[in-house]
Amino acid sequence: MNKSLKITKQVLASLDKYRPVKGRRYLRDSSLKGFGIILSQSGSSYIVERRFGKQGKSKRVTLGKVGYLGLDEARVKALETLIELEKGIDPNASDVEEKPKQPPTFEEALLLLLSERPVRENTRKQYLRDLKKNLGSYYRRPITDITDTQALRIYKEIEKRAPGVALKVSKIAHQVCSYAAVHPAYRDGAERLVPASPWQILSILKIKHKLPSRTDHLTEAEMPAFYNSLLECPCPSSRNLVLFILFTGCRLSEARGLRWDEVNLLKKRILLPAARVKTKTARELPITEEIEQLIQEQAATRLPIANYVFHSVTQVGPVPEHLFRDAFDAVRRRIERPDLTPHGLRRTFITECSKVEIMQEHELKLLVGHAKDVTGTYRQVGLEKLRAPAQRATTHLMKLLRPAEVDLPEAYRL
Repeated sequence: MNKSLKITKQVLASLDKYRPVKGRRYLRDSSLKGFGIILSQSGSSYIVERRFGKQGKSKRVTLGKVGYLGLDEARVKALETLIELEKGIDPNASDVEEKPKQPPTFEEALLLLLSERPVRENTRKQYLRDLKKNLGSYYRRPITDITDTQALRIYKEIEKRAPGVALKVSKIAHQVCSYAAVHPAYRDGAERLVPASPWQILSILKIKHKLPSRTDHLTEAEMPAFYNSLLECPCPSSRNLVLFILFTGCRLSEARGLRWDEVNLLKKRILLPAARVKTKTARELPITEEIEQLIQEQAATRLPIANYVFHSVTQVGPVPEHLFRDAFDAVRRRIERPDLTPHGLRRTFITECSKVEIMQEHELKLLVGHAKDVTGTYRQVGLEKLRAPAQRATTHLMKLLRPAEVDLPEAYRL
């Protein structure tokens, strides 16, 4: 019997619950393909499996027993074994002479970095896509082939067509090279196989030019046209998701993944878990009248299988990102604001809330999940203290969207 899961130290601590009564059982690691653990009644060992040779037969290599070999060491050894199998070297063959270690390719070093420093799946795909596209042939060549001269040339070539991409690619490439330079897997005894990162030449020569921060947001004059254009959106979930971002200042990933079990209409609060928040800190949001109306509209069409507030048409997942982007692009075209982004709605919320008499700066930072400074945790502000400022903010925004229909409730006047 086989089972696929991410092998962690917690999994190792509870291996007995996976151990078979008889025979063998395999635990396949979902984060490093080919790596796993074989379990029997008597013990457990780390293994690597993959297709090998011209006939493509499955080859299994035992790395060592669990307990005698640490998980991090086993992963490094598994990656080295997979690379050997890819090159046609059989680690099980007794007549194979031990070959000196070779520097990894840039791709191998990148995959090692991503396996040991997990990032969100979308970020992982973006790293792989951007580096493969912009490094060209260097992506699959030994990492030592990229000298400081080559790094400088690659950066300038990318900068000509896309300065932002050049900054991003050079930053990630520098991280990969620096990581490979100190990693135990890329040492031959005491000798380093990878020298210091060649990309540091950009900082030494001060070649990098920091791009100005984006400032896209809706002005007060644009708000009514934006709202009227949004009403033409044929997808209710996309329309309400846009308004939810505007009314809360949430990031798109935080809002799009909102689940029903994170919403408490009775206590009028929303709990965003740390796993989905960029700052990795869970935060509570008060449900204002305008936000409650959006949630109630989504609840009216909710099926029992729906787990997400802003659900897709089938309701088995959140509204697809491409569908949301299409709806947002249509609104941008109608109001002639091609520069506006979903994150611009967050900037709009912060801009409007920064105005006098809506809320104080520390209240705004708590609502939008701003990165905390050293003394940020000294001031303890509960959810109830944020409720009135949040209501003033959403009412103010709704008044800008529909200026003739909304007035500030008496209870929230200052």
